[in-house]
Amino acid sequence: MKLKYPYYFFENAIPEKICDLIISSVEKDSFRYLAGTVLPRNEKDAPISNDNIRKVNLKSIPIECWISSFVYHYGILANQKNFFYDIKELSQVDFLKYNEGMFYDTHVDTSLNSDDPSSKRKLTIIVQLSDRSDYSGGEVYVYDDRGELELLPSKKGTIIVFASNRLHKVDKIKSGVRYSIVSWLNGPEFK
Repeated sequence: MKLKYPYYFFENAIPEKICDLIISSVEKDSFRYLAGTVLPRNEKDAPISNDNIRKVNLKSIPIECWISSFVYHYGILANQKNFFYDIKELSQVDFLKYNEGMFYDTHVDTSLNSDDPSSKRKLTIIVQLSDRSDYSGGEVYVYDDRGELELLPSKKGTIIVFASNRLHKVDKIKSGVRYSIVSWLNGPEFK
C-alpha cells in the first residue's frame, strides 16, 4: 500500500510552555546524559557509540511518565490518518539534546535482524521542543519515495511521525542547542 505522505505532522501539538516544562523537568532529573548509540554493521553485536555516525546526548524517559502519553497519542493518531500499520505498543521514549557540532547521519530506526528489539519498530515519532531561533543547523530530513531529501517541519511543539524504515538524518548543529524527543511505536513484522 502506498502512503498518502512520507510523513505526517501535527503543528503546535504541544504548547510552548509545555515544551519548556519538559526541557526543564528532564534537565533537572537525576539521570545523567548518555551518548547516543548506533547498531554495528554486524547487527548481532550490541549497539555501539560511533561519533562519525551519531553524536547526541540522550536521557531515556520512562514509558509510565506523563510525557510518554501524548507521544503515544499523536503516534496512534498519525497511524490512523496515514500509515494504517498494526501497532501494539510504545517501545521507548528518548529525550535528545543536540549541542553545537552534534548530528545524526543518514539512517533508519529499525533492523532487519528479528532478534534485535528495534526490528519491531513501525513508526518513528519526533517531538520538536526547541524554538528554531535557539539554534542554527540541526535540520531534520526524510528521504521521500523518489530518494530525495524532504525537510521536516521544525516549529516548536510540532510532532512528526514517519515509517521507522524510512531513511532520515539530522544535520550538524552550528550553534545553540536543539532539544527533541524521539520515540517508536512497535508492531508485528510486516507481511
